[in-house]
Amino acid sequence: MKTIITLIALSISSFAQMPNWLADIYEKNNQYFELECTYFNPADHKVIHPISDTQSIDKGFSRNFLIKTPKIEASLRFDLIRENKKNFAKVYINNELYLSKRIRWTRDREFYLPWEKGEKILETQDIFCEINFAENVPTKIIGDTHLNIHPHTNYDPNKLTSAGAQELFETMNSKIMLEDGNLKGNNVDLTDFLNKGTYWLYQGYWVMNDDYRNYVEYVVSPAGHNRFVWETSFPVEIHYTGGNHNYCIWNNARNLLKAYLKSYSTQKVTINYHMDAIVAQWGGIIDGLSFSKSAYNESPLINHLLGPTNDKADKYIEAYHNYFAYQYIDQEFLGYVKELKIKTIFKDQVLERTVQGTGHLNKEIIFQYVE
Repeated sequence: MKTIITLIALSISSFAQMPNWLADIYEKNNQYFELECTYFNPADHKVIHPISDTQSIDKGFSRNFLIKTPKIEASLRFDLIRENKKNFAKVYINNELYLSKRIRWTRDREFYLPWEKGEKILETQDIFCEINFAENVPTKIIGDTHLNIHPHTNYDPNKLTSAGAQELFETMNSKIMLEDGNLKGNNVDLTDFLNKGTYWLYQGYWVMNDDYRNYVEYVVSPAGHNRFVWETSFPVEIHYTGGNHNYCIWNNARNLLKAYLKSYSTQKVTINYHMDAIVAQWGGIIDGLSFSKSAYNESPLINHLLGPTNDKADKYIEAYHNYFAYQYIDQEFLGYVKELKIKTIFKDQVLERTVQGTGHLNKEIIFQYVE
């Protein structure tokens, strides 16, 4: 994108303590603003591609998109403007005004388009648009990638994941994902923004060293919620290190696979969890992904938590697999696959599901636990 907003830190003391190189990364992310539209759970493979950055126009901002379906293409334009002392989102399809919506509250910054009989082929009721402040620039996946999630001392005070992560830093394209406050962009006042005022956003401080910053890309990743763009038609291996496996890495994998499933790739993606370089928290984000506090206190590494002394390890793996293989896929992505094979490999345990969807592409996802 690259419209810049002036954003000033509320927490001056925290910001002042942060090394300049790290403060610059967070502040650049704070300054990122864009308009976005995407499909949610269409009946078949429909995608919306941005064909421009978010650009300043008279009275506000605008962005152009291309809607692609198996049968037709259409243009979409999303405008955010202020007129008559009111804020409006306006969406145009094929240059005709389709929706004009007043934006009064923070909850109005995201919305679905209405359904119209004349646009049935586009499934406009499944088009979701949003006004994004302080979201990360989408990360491009162009090949095998190592994602080191939140290696902060807050999560891994004893640096248990460092050695395993270091091996991958030295051998493949790697990105370090930095923790941050989730949804903090909601604190931006939209009216002030459209009036070209000055804006304040909280700047937290997540302790981070600079051992790798000369050769590893750093990406802000609140609670693991990154946006990805899948730009390869070859098989891909994703390697995860860091933490937490049952929260932020779980979130990150959801967002990563969204990009893969919506892409036109028919090659498999393998997600490798390096058990000697990943920590977990004792309480998981969904049922079945928690550990006893006593086991956690011995070591938060998942090669310990999922080791032979944990008689519930198989149940944890099953809960992780079942979420992605059933709830996650069935809720949003059946229209993007004709057949999807999804498999989890953990020691001698193999879990599989073959999904029949309503799309036209065959895909394959493998979760692999690497000891």
